[in-house]
Amino acid sequence: RVGLLMINLGADEALTNRAIEELPGEISLAFLPGTPDLPRWLQRARDRGHECYLMLPVEDPSGPAERGIRPLEGNAAPAENLQRLRTAMSRGEGYVGFVVPGPSVVSRSDLIARPLMKELADRGLALVEINPNGVSAMYRLTVELGMGYARSSTVLDYKLAGQGSVDSNLERLV
Repeated sequence: RVGLLMINLGADEALTNRAIEELPGEISLAFLPGTPDLPRWLQRARDRGHECYLMLPVEDPSGPAERGIRPLEGNAAPAENLQRLRTAMSRGEGYVGFVVPGPSVVSRSDLIARPLMKELADRGLALVEINPNGVSAMYRLTVELGMGYARSSTVLDYKLAGQGSVDSNLERLV
């Protein structure tokens, strides 16, 4: 199976609008939970047929900065990380799960990930991991808790240069 998911939407209003309006509804969209007016964006995306996710706000120095959402951190108390997750979840509704942007201390540690994955499982939410290294703690927990799970095997980078680069990456994917 092949699925397409556009991640980190919400940081740029014009690009978010283009993604919602111009991409086919079969492409899922993952929004940053700190997106201003997130409920409106989620509703617009669902109205256009897109399945919606939220990005899991894990500490990631190379990722986009969240607005007003404190990231899940390896050194934070479990109750604090759980509160941060609940804050992210409360920003909108109608999403089907969370996207983990890449390997992190949070995704590699059963001790850190367990209460977070339990919260998501209790709410019937799924998890998508972007380029996990090997079998992550989050994957093991989704199996244990009976959650929906997907992982990426290829990332089609929007920063590719040259005409036809996206086409050649799609061909490689097929």
